[in-house]
Amino acid sequence: GTSWADTGHQKRGVARAPVRQTQANMSQEDARKMVKKATKLLQPSMLALRMKPDWDAAAPLFEEAARIFLRYRAFKDAQYSFERASEGQQRLGSELHAVKHLESAAECASKDKRHEDACNLYKAAYETFASIGKVAMGAAALSR
Repeated sequence: GTSWADTGHQKRGVARAPVRQTQANMSQEDARKMVKKATKLLQPSMLALRMKPDWDAAAPLFEEAARIFLRYRAFKDAQYSFERASEGQQRLGSELHAVKHLESAAECASKDKRHEDACNLYKAAYETFASIGKVAMGAAALSR
């Protein structure tokens, strides 16, 4: 006999859920859109009924954009995104994540031969480590 598929009764126009892009197949343009969206989330909006910055939603977008920029060796964009992600984590009360993002931003500046920026970011990381009682980790960051 013939199977159901052979009779021409295949479903047509079945809506499929959009495939969520992974970081691996995202472009720098996708990362720029993430930064733009994250920045928008930090501004009050009457339409979105948002009266204060939404760091919960913005921080992960900055983090993902930073990693994409880093993959494309767009160090300045990655540095900016890591710095914003760091600010978000700090405002959300996660100093350890904030410091890690500062260190990543410093590495980007260093790879881009902007040593003064790198030095300032490592210093900020050290100060944040010290403020949460992780002086040894801070010293390690500063020694880089």
